Amino acid sequence: MKRLMDKIGETVKGRLAEAKLSPLEDEIRKYILREFAKNGRPPSPEEIMKELGVSSVDVVYQTIEKLQKFDIITKKKDKIISAYPFSATKMRHKVIFEDGREVYALCATDALGIHFMLGEEYNHPVQMPGM
Repeated sequence: MKRLMDKIGETVKGRLAEAKLSPLEDEIRKYILREFAKNGRPPSPEEIMKELGVSSVDVVYQTIEKLQKFDIITKKKDKIISAYPFSATKMRHKVIFEDGREVYALCATDALGIHFMLGEEYNHPVQMPGM
């Protein structure tokens, strides 16, 4: 499992290196991931702007566009629908944490890796239909 997580990590690192994110763009990316982990959904561009003190919502939209261009997030219209490994839409793979919060993962491997990414104990099941 660790080897697979390392491979996935390398893929994401490659995309991030290619994107050459500015410190602000990377902070926006990290904030999106933290909010997915905390709430099971991504923040809106307006929430990002307010929470991070970004000068303009246009800066947030430009960052979201850049993150999509480098396959770091996926969006539909103006809404973020995924940020590896999280999904905002109901998927087959759901991670349930000890505190009861739930998040959807893009695939089974992502579901298994979320605990590692967040540095949390893997004490609770990952629900995967048909298994």
